[in-house]
Amino acid sequence: MALALVFSLAGCLNATPSIPPTGTPPESTQSATYGPDDLVDPLPQLTEQGSPIYVGDHAGDVVLHETATGPSEFTIERTDAMVGVQFYIACNPISDFRIEIGTFYAGSCVYVATGSGTIPVPDGDGSFTVSVDVPDGTSFWLVGVVAR
Repeated sequence: MALALVFSLAGCLNATPSIPPTGTPPESTQSATYGPDDLVDPLPQLTEQGSPIYVGDHAGDVVLHETATGPSEFTIERTDAMVGVQFYIACNPISDFRIEIGTFYAGSCVYVATGSGTIPVPDGDGSFTVSVDVPDGTSFWLVGVVAR
């Protein structure tokens, strides 16, 4: 019996760990398989329970949902209750980004959104401009949700 246990343990030690294939998103977004050549719209992830960027009912408060390539600007219509906008970005290829509305949120992004940053809405009335700085040739999806 002890010999069987030793062989059993030896088999476990030599086993290859189960690692998802390259390009497979976290388990919570397994409804489809994505790869580094894809660019995934973050909006569906916001409503998918178990997603790392799930916001539930707040996904109805989307004020920006755009895709573009290279540095871009977008306009957001201000609402009375809006004090900030929480941004989710996905890029292809992997790139550094900077989202700015007076102050900024910056970092690195990949083909699927993995986090977010909130920027306060500038004082004033009416619409305001959101600037996105990514390298030329970098495609991205950007979603903005009213911050709570």
